[in-house]
Amino acid sequence: MHPEQARLLWDSGIGFLGFITLMTYVQAIFNVFAPVPAVWPGFLAAGFTFGMWGLLRAKKKYFRHLNTESSDDS
Repeated sequence: MHPEQARLLWDSGIGFLGFITLMTYVQAIFNVFAPVPAVWPGFLAAGFTFGMWGLLRAKKKYFRHLNTESSDDS
């Protein structure tokens, strides 16, 4: 896969997960002000936050590996 195409795919996935993560934060904040707050929106927001963190680390590792391969070919 071409590096620019791979970068677009990674950025699309990160953007999608980032938007969903933002929505879980909004839900968790609204839940705090609810008459009977629940715990699950906070856990959901935390789960998506860790997922986002993992995806960003995976992208960094993927492109670091890709850059070392291209420099070895020169």
